[in-house]
Amino acid sequence: MIAFNRLRRVVLRLSLGVGFATALGASAVLAAIANPTPFFPYAVTVEGITVRSATPLPDATRHYLETVDLAPRSDMPALEGHYTVYIADHGWRTRLFFAASPGAGGVTYTWIAPQHAFLSGADFDAGLLTKDQRRIAPPRDLAYYLRHEANHLAMTQQLGIWDFLSLPNWVREGVADLAALGPPDRDTLASALGDGPVTLEHMIAFGAYPRARLLTDWVAQTQGVDGLLANTWTEDQAIDAFRAAYEGANRPHD
Repeated sequence: MIAFNRLRRVVLRLSLGVGFATALGASAVLAAIANPTPFFPYAVTVEGITVRSATPLPDATRHYLETVDLAPRSDMPALEGHYTVYIADHGWRTRLFFAASPGAGGVTYTWIAPQHAFLSGADFDAGLLTKDQRRIAPPRDLAYYLRHEANHLAMTQQLGIWDFLSLPNWVREGVADLAALGPPDRDTLASALGDGPVTLEHMIAFGAYPRARLLTDWVAQTQGVDGLLANTWTEDQAIDAFRAAYEGANRPHD
């Protein structure tokens, strides 16, 4: 019994130690996300946006920010105030800041960092996003990602963190792609997507969230932006409603 009690105390101490270390590590990650500036010492600022990097930024950075139009491409809110974009394209920075979504080209953590975003890399001379040393072809160019991520921040600013995070994912991402690319040609996009799943080819041709952009554009047109933001449909329910309305509108009439 004595040996068992000793073993139990050892296990308890180890469990507490692991729990403490885990909590400490999580706190450190959250602190880094909330204040990543020390890890990105090089900066270029133009009007309402600052770009920061772990390595010196090329001269093309300033020219790009001064000449590119980053305003939303749709009637979605624009971000007010200053925001910062961190180019997390080196080693542990990539692993840390993209841990929640390693395949993404851009991420935001609006619940803890409502004024900044992270990009996986940027070629300012070409105006393209880079991911794992690869250039991402348009329409998902650098301006697309800057508008998309800025919209997440703008929506958080308008709705509040909780209401923004409570939106269905297809609304959050569809609205951001509407801001990034503008309304789609509905017939073309609906025909291209068909009834199957979204493929990489669809994303290359129409943006990262083509079906979500199609659905949010349609709901905003038929129910208004307020109706879109109050929508509680799942994506499947939204797809079914869109198909019923779309097929009815396009059915030949006698």
